[in-house]
Amino acid sequence: MSRAVTPVKKARKGVAESHADRERGDPPREQLVKYFPLETSATYLATSAIIVQGTKADTTPRTIWLLVVFVVLLFVTLVDLLQLYPGNEYRRRWAPVAIGIGAYVIWAYGMVSLADELGIFNGVAAAVLAALYLVVAARVVPEKA
Repeated sequence: MSRAVTPVKKARKGVAESHADRERGDPPREQLVKYFPLETSATYLATSAIIVQGTKADTTPRTIWLLVVFVVLLFVTLVDLLQLYPGNEYRRRWAPVAIGIGAYVIWAYGMVSLADELGIFNGVAAAVLAALYLVVAARVVPEKA
C-alpha cells in the first residue's frame, strides 16, 4: 500500500468510459488514513508529552517549546507532503497537501497542550474540526497530472 492517496484519471466531458479504462482510487476510509501525516503527528504527540511533563503549566518556557515543536513539525509535514505529492504526478497537488497540513493542525489542536497554553482550546471546536476533516478528506480525490 502506497503512503500517498492514489490519484485517478478523470473522464473527459462527453467521453464514455469502459470499466477497463476506469481507474479506481482508494476507498474513502483508506484515503482518511493516507491523508493523515502520521510521522509528524506521532512525533508531536511524544514531544509535547515530554514538554508538558518537564515544564510548569502556564509558563513562557512551556509555551515557547510547544510552539517551536509545532512550527518545526508543521514545516517538516509540508516538506514531506510536497515530496509525497509531486506536481508531475498530481493535478492540483495542493489539495492533498492542504488536507495533510490541516489534519496535522487539527490533531495538534485536539491534543489540547498547545491550544490550552495559548488560551484558545475549545472542546466543541476540536470535535467540529475533526468532523470537518473527515468529511473533506473522504471527498477529495486527487487527479493524475
